[in-house]
Amino acid sequence: MKIIDFHSHILPNIDDGSDSVETSLLMTDAMLNQGVDTVVATPHFYAHKDRIETFLQKRQNAFEDLKKSLPNESLNIVVGAEVAYFSGISKAQEITDLTIDKSEVLLLEMPFQVWNEEIIGEVRHLIYSRKLTVMIAHLERYLEIKGNKPFIKKLLSLPVVIQLNAGEFLNRKGKRKLLKIIKQQDKVVLGSDCHNMNTRPPILAKARAVLGNECDRTVLQKIDETGENILGGNKNV
Repeated sequence: MKIIDFHSHILPNIDDGSDSVETSLLMTDAMLNQGVDTVVATPHFYAHKDRIETFLQKRQNAFEDLKKSLPNESLNIVVGAEVAYFSGISKAQEITDLTIDKSEVLLLEMPFQVWNEEIIGEVRHLIYSRKLTVMIAHLERYLEIKGNKPFIKKLLSLPVVIQLNAGEFLNRKGKRKLLKIIKQQDKVVLGSDCHNMNTRPPILAKARAVLGNECDRTVLQKIDETGENILGGNKNV
């Protein structure tokens, strides 16, 4: 099965990730050396900072700048966005333009505050009315928000895909939380959320090694299968 990194900031000069084509090339080389087959480039999208049309043009420019410098034998790059939640997101007509690889999968960054019924309702509307597969970016980051547990429970009752960050597997406390999520949730994928080669480098292989040591091999197989189904457009994902 293919190894897919579902969350990365490898596109150059578009957000707080890669600061140059040279950095992006180092990041893609590192991913390739770790056995990654496909990486989803997910630059930040903030509705209060950018129009969707403007963002898409900037993303395309960054993608083309990187693509023309990639060697022939390199990993596959598909484009998406890490879409920060905003009020009214479920009614934004062009939100589908921010999905992964023109699919029906939206990588959604939830608010870093206590959620409420309106926020959960927006996610529900994205799923059932807009017919999108909502992938929740780095779920582990929202677990520590005081008072948020009831709303996380409501979110996880919806048919969402959970994306977990590789770095969290490398500390003991974080690892326990992620292993618990993997056991409880049916649809989980991994992402490096890499931004550079120094403070936040691509480390998907290290997270997979932890999973290989801590879990039955079928766990990684299921994660990889879920990822392939997502990018393959499987409606039952």
